Parts: sequence; C-alpha cells; structure tokens
Amino acid sequence: MTLSQARRKRDEAKGELDDGIDPAEEKRQKRLQAELAAKTSFAVVATEFIQKMELEGKSPATIKKARWFLELLGGIAKRPIAAITPHELLDVLKRVERRGHYETALRLRAFAGRVFRYGFATLRTERNPADSRESLSQIRPSSRTRARLAANADPERG
Repeated sequence: MTLSQARRKRDEAKGELDDGIDPAEEKRQKRLQAELAAKTSFAVVATEFIQKMELEGKSPATIKKARWFLELLGGIAKRPIAAITPHELLDVLKRVERRGHYETALRLRAFAGRVFRYGFATLRTERNPADSRESLSQIRPSSRTRARLAANADPERG
C-alpha cells in the first residue's frame, strides 16, 4: 500500500467517524455476519434437521434417504440457507431431472422444503425457495401411456 492510498483510507475513516459510523464496529459486524453465515449453511441446518428426525424415532431407512437427499443437494449445501434463491434450487433439481429421475427430483424438492421450513422455525431464514412457483412448475414426472392387454390376449387364459 502506498502512502497516498493509506492517507486516502485514513480520510475515509475520518469521514465515516464524522457521520457517526465506527469503522471498527462495522468491521466487527461484517466478521460476525460471516461467522453466522458459516454456521447457517444449508448442510448444517439439514444435518440438524436429520438429527431431529432421528430423535423423533424415524426409521433408519428414512434417515438414510434423508442423508442421500442431502448428498444430492450438494450444489447448495455450502451456501448460507438464507441466501439460497429459487433459481439455485431449481438448477440442482433440474440436474437430477435431466438424468430421468423425475420422482427423485420431486422428493428432493419436498425434502429441501422441509429443511427450509425447519430453518424458518429456527430463525435462520425468512423464506422457503422450495415453495416458489419457479421450483414448483418446472418439475413434472413424465407420463407414459401404458399399453393395455385385451382380455383375449392374456397368455394364461389361452
């Protein structure tokens, strides 16, 4: 840092002090917000939600499936839960859907919605991106028509 840059920063800090803003307090607040964001990542809240499910006596298969859903949501797992947008969630769901796993994508959205509701209940987020129209309307299971056998075409009836 050059001397002129240091003087400019000093002058900015003096100006902030004159306006009633304490630069040290502002820096401390930013650090606390960063720490809080690290403690409120989607993965942390989801893991806490899964532990709550275990304490409630959910079956081991349900717990295993919830952990698997958390792995599938790895694209948003490290982000602060309050900062996740519906588009980010939709992007993760679309990746699952592109592999042809439509039902998994729907169940994944439902699991994410439960985690967001838990985060809302524990005051870590103010909204649930899984309930937005973008994430609801995009995922649709494929509807294949199933051929029907005629009654006389049954091989066992002869």
